[in-house]
Amino acid sequence: MAPTVAEFGAWKSPITSEVAAGSEISFAGLERDSFSGTSNTVYWLEQRPSEEGRCVVCSWDPKAQKIISWTPREFSVKTRVHEYGGGAFCVFKNQVYFVNKSDQRIYVQPSAEAPVRPVTGLDGARRFADLHYSEQFNCLFAVCEDREDRPAGQSRDQVHPNCALKVVPDNYIVSINPESGQLKCLVEGADFYASPRTSRDGNLLWMEWNLPDMPWDVTRVKWATLTSPTKKVEPSDIRELKAANGKSDVAFTFPEFTSTGKILYVSDEENWWNLFETDANQKTKRCIEKTGRDLGHPLWIFGMHPYSAGAAVGGKQSVALTYGHELSILSYDESNTGSVVRKVLDTGFPHNHVYYVQTVPTGIYAIGFDAKTPMTLFYLDFLTDKVTRIQSTTEVKLEGYLSEPQEIEFPTTNGEVAYGYYYPPQNQDYDAPEGSLPPLLVRNHGGPTSKAYPQLKLTIQFYTSRGFGVLDVNYRGSSGYGREFRQKLNLKWGVSDVDDAVNGAKYLVGKGLADPNRLCIAGGSAGGLTVLNSLLHHDTFKAGASHYGVTDLEALVADTHKFEMRYLDSMVGPYPADKKVYEERSPILHKDKLKCPAIFFQGTEDAIVPPSQSEKMYEAVKGKGLPCAYVLFDGEGHGFTKKENIKAALETEYAFFVKVFGIDAAHVSCDVKFDNVA
Repeated sequence: MAPTVAEFGAWKSPITSEVAAGSEISFAGLERDSFSGTSNTVYWLEQRPSEEGRCVVCSWDPKAQKIISWTPREFSVKTRVHEYGGGAFCVFKNQVYFVNKSDQRIYVQPSAEAPVRPVTGLDGARRFADLHYSEQFNCLFAVCEDREDRPAGQSRDQVHPNCALKVVPDNYIVSINPESGQLKCLVEGADFYASPRTSRDGNLLWMEWNLPDMPWDVTRVKWATLTSPTKKVEPSDIRELKAANGKSDVAFTFPEFTSTGKILYVSDEENWWNLFETDANQKTKRCIEKTGRDLGHPLWIFGMHPYSAGAAVGGKQSVALTYGHELSILSYDESNTGSVVRKVLDTGFPHNHVYYVQTVPTGIYAIGFDAKTPMTLFYLDFLTDKVTRIQSTTEVKLEGYLSEPQEIEFPTTNGEVAYGYYYPPQNQDYDAPEGSLPPLLVRNHGGPTSKAYPQLKLTIQFYTSRGFGVLDVNYRGSSGYGREFRQKLNLKWGVSDVDDAVNGAKYLVGKGLADPNRLCIAGGSAGGLTVLNSLLHHDTFKAGASHYGVTDLEALVADTHKFEMRYLDSMVGPYPADKKVYEERSPILHKDKLKCPAIFFQGTEDAIVPPSQSEKMYEAVKGKGLPCAYVLFDGEGHGFTKKENIKAALETEYAFFVKVFGIDAAHVSCDVKFDNVA
């Protein structure tokens, strides 16, 4: 049957909002048992939109070849440390220790069928993350975020002078007795901590950083010998990692002990995040593999694993790692002699991106994806090279409707370049009228140090299968392109990211791939600021959608949480010294410049960007008589996790763009009434 001829943007698609929002799970962690005599079982965390966004620990039984779901229905595994969470569970001797979302207590579950038992008390003040069970000390270690109320001036933290938080939490590393629940503070004094890990010879390793730095700016890796899991570490006993090239402004991350007590870590001291190794006395130190690619990503959440060290055998160390586009094993001599051997592994899947990797005695578990393949957890057996597919985020078959992205590099301001992935319209059932051009949706990731990946995002395919083109922008400041590119947004947030979104759209218009009169832009969180400043200060886009986006930078300084309390020092400038710059880049203060439609989406429980920021901007747009809407989701935080809300946001955003662009699509509807629309 010949394709139907219909206007770009009006095509009907089998990729419904139900498919895009309801059939997917997402992976949020991958862990192995920390017991040295463990089996080959792997454990992971999956978030389930169909269960109101509940997070569940699952495991894979390699003998029975089946998935086991652990977490009882009344629990959800999620920590709120730094608000973004991560590292919410660990495993020891086949027992799962996890943080429960509703009360932030740690619980233990002896088996998938057994009831859970609380480990920590119900005090409401403490949150835990980056859980690690130490075989050497037979106890838990964790990052603790202590929100106990203290008299003014008694917080150990150096807070922002304009901070309006009633309680600024203290962060420190604790040991936790798994039987009694007794807590002991082991390391304190820094503003933030991550990656508490122990070695077989009794060393405790961690990373830390202080305000105003973020963990991708400047961090420190430290370690100390513990004589007891309850004895506080004294400053005189602490050893600190030094960069191999002597630099002090280095972002170390992902420190781990090998089975022989060596320290592996990732460092960007030579621009790219590469893998290094040292010993506890720092007598030897080397870059295991120097390459022009980033290993890992900014530490927005705990518990990510871009590499995993296997057991050292005969003086040979092996490390499984992923730079994103491939899964490899590095093998080298721990005596610091001989070359490093890289073996690229054939996963048997058409993945062009791999993340989360864990080694077990007989193989490697990892998660991979590409633009047409959903995120898939798989196991690669060392002996047979056989690859077993375990779990995917979705099982839908959509051949003929999936758009394949093209990575583009385009010129932008100051003679520099930015990047992105362009998804052309794709639907086997339709052709557009000859000579017509598709509308273009420009998407902007959050962070702003996050990154757009060429992965199967059904929320993107929802648009492309309806006749929209989509550009997923990696503006200057995005991760994955080295430290120098990441820092190109320093002091320029709200300017360079905006320029890149605008120039990306213009580049595609110039290539004859987009209708210049039907350009729209969307983004969440930091990407929401990009959206609004693009609409305010440029005439390129004709409509925009802000999802829990920043509108008032000065208010953000006062209202945001501790983790990002000083983030704007590097992104915008010190406050209040650069108050004028904050005013120049705050959309709410330039609302009169807005000349096109805009829609806003927000969660009531957002502690990172409070609802008041979206509400004020919406009221300003509505007051100008422009088409707009404000969609508030009860119980949602910074990002939407419930199936019905993801579905509603997608439907409403698309219907809004169709309406304001005058696209003839009578079949499109939503439950939200748009303001100032006839």
